[in-house]
Order: sequence, then C-alpha cells, then structure tokens
Amino acid sequence: MEIFWKDYMFEAFGENPGKVDKRRRSSALDLWGVRGPVKIDGVRRISAKVAEQYSGKSTRTIKRDIESLIEKDLIEEQQGGYSVNRKTLLRFLPVRAVSD
Repeated sequence: MEIFWKDYMFEAFGENPGKVDKRRRSSALDLWGVRGPVKIDGVRRISAKVAEQYSGKSTRTIKRDIESLIEKDLIEEQQGGYSVNRKTLLRFLPVRAVSD
C-alpha cells in the first residue's frame, strides 16, 4: 500500500508543485512511515527531508500545512496528533467478496 500512497501523493499534488506543495507532499509521504499520531511539534522530526523543508518556518506554517492536508483528506487528526488517512486509499481498492 505504501507504493499506492506515493503514487497518490504525486497525483494529488501534480507533476510540478510549487515549494509549498512540495513541502506538504513530503510531510504526507513521510508521515506514512511513522507509527502512531504525530503531534504538531513532532512534524519537523518525521524525516530529515521534512526537517530541512521546515527549517526556519514557524509552527503556524506547519499548522497551515496540516490543515491543508486534512482538507484534502490526506491526513487526519487522531488522539491529539496527525496520521495518514488510510481510509482515503481504501476507497480506491476493490471490495472483496465474502465467502460463506
């Protein structure tokens, strides 16, 4: 499913996203590999790439980016933090037949 997530992220943000969308895409992509919800102050520590992209940025910028990703149904708020919205991916998977 991780490969599908990556493909979906590149589709969601287009082929040539601007600097802001690249940062948001990186956050959503790298959040996939994190276990459990990430609090707003932990977003910078998701990965080295995300840390670099948020270097010099305020917490307010991170909050705006998180809100944008929530609006796109890419991440969700849970247990006081944020995680990948896996339900978004499940909508695209075929329904399995249940056998008796």
